[in-house]
Formats: sequence, C-alpha cells, structure tokens
Amino acid sequence: ALRKYLKIGFKTGTATTSVAHSMWRRRRMNTAKASSRKLLYTGRRLGNEMLILVGNYGKYTGETTTLELPGKPVQIKDIFTGKPLKGTAKAGKHFLTVNVEKDSYRFLYIKF
Repeated sequence: ALRKYLKIGFKTGTATTSVAHSMWRRRRMNTAKASSRKLLYTGRRLGNEMLILVGNYGKYTGETTTLELPGKPVQIKDIFTGKPLKGTAKAGKHFLTVNVEKDSYRFLYIKF
C-alpha cells in the first residue's frame, strides 16, 4: 500500500506530486480535518495507512495546526526525521497537533 511511497527518496518540494490525492483548507480530506487555514494540506489514505503533507510555503512565521484523524492511530511518524509523534484523544475523537516552521513542511505517516 503506502510503503512504496516511504521507500522513495523525496527531495524538498517534490513529495506533493507523489502523494497528491486531495487538498483541503479546513475541510474534509479522506475524513481528516485541520484547524489552520494558513497551511496547505495534501493527503492520501489507502486502507489503514495515511500520508499527510502539511505545507507552510512562502510564509515568514511558523504555524501550528491540529488534525482531527479519521480513527485511532496505532503509529504516527514524521517521515523525514523518523521520529514517532503522539496524538491525543478527547471525547472519542483523535487529534494530532504539529508545528510547521516558516517556509517549511511536515510529512506524516499514520497507521490506524
């Protein structure tokens, strides 16, 4: 499924072409929602795996966003750093808060 995307050596700014499926601004994207309208989001979900690219392109300040996930995550990982991330749960919903530095992006892998 999505493992083939993880084996590709992505370069800055090229990841969107490989994972582009749908974009949204504070709208549903494969049943995920985001809190910040200042960021751009691209996502792809296949089965129990999901890739999300959160971009803060051409901006002069960092931005924090909270993603409402479409299920309980078993694993969340920043693909570029390889570090695991922790989500939160509230009232039966699952969330992930990430900070995106100025003129940068975050590329996330989520397994449900």
